[in-house]
Amino acid sequence: MAFAGTQDPIFAAVRAFAERVDGCFMALEGRNHVTTFLAAAEIFVGNQAGAAAGSTQTEAERDQDARAMCSRHATFYQSRIMPYFVHGGCSMPAFARMRERIIPKARGLVAEIGFGSGLNLPYYDPAKVSRLIGIEPDPSMLGIARKRLAEFRMPIELIEGRAEVLPLPDGSVDTAVVTYALCTIPDPGRALCEIRRILAPGGHLLFIEHERSTEPWRSRWQDRLDGLWGRLAGGCHLNRAPQRLIEEAGFVISAREQDRFPLHLWQLGTQSGGEARMA
Repeated sequence: MAFAGTQDPIFAAVRAFAERVDGCFMALEGRNHVTTFLAAAEIFVGNQAGAAAGSTQTEAERDQDARAMCSRHATFYQSRIMPYFVHGGCSMPAFARMRERIIPKARGLVAEIGFGSGLNLPYYDPAKVSRLIGIEPDPSMLGIARKRLAEFRMPIELIEGRAEVLPLPDGSVDTAVVTYALCTIPDPGRALCEIRRILAPGGHLLFIEHERSTEPWRSRWQDRLDGLWGRLAGGCHLNRAPQRLIEEAGFVISAREQDRFPLHLWQLGTQSGGEARMA
């Protein structure tokens, strides 16, 4: 869809930025959300002419161009920018405080699912952990983590793999750890079933996750922002309910803690951490 030449310079700047986001992250079947927003914005500022009279580009051609831009830029963003965006965001004190309370409970042979860039590493107790296996599907995140391994006094093995198909034997793990990952894993239910499979009798799951808010206004905004946020933050969903997912997978949550995020992270709702055992 082409846009008429609105003369307002602020609108033009916003439009240019939104169209770049549109092309790089939101190439969808048919008209996408940013395109729809821009059409409405033109009407709002008084320009209802629709497509520019002199434009020969059809909507199908515009969508094809958007997909081409996406193919050129998405891989660069996902491999070069997004890992550092996620690493920096998850390094904030609000996340660190919960890690400090939960991660030291890990013991024995530990498998961390959704290892990311290794932000939990400083909080493991080397006196309790015999070996740590980190499983992460994103090689760029593993690359960040590998740069830090020498700092820690315990055996650590990193494996590129998916949470839904864990490359570990049945009943082989004393502690499974999943932190800020159930929001991102494409099939969290299947991943939790895999965690059950690899846990040894008496083993436990340690988790920290952000939650869908119980406040109606906030949960509505989480739903609205979910798609765009996921594209920027490596597939993270704002509106999942991880504690419910854990219980539906056959775990009993035996201990839990909850924190509110600070104002600048309001979109994440609340965060919960705790310990769960197989029912």
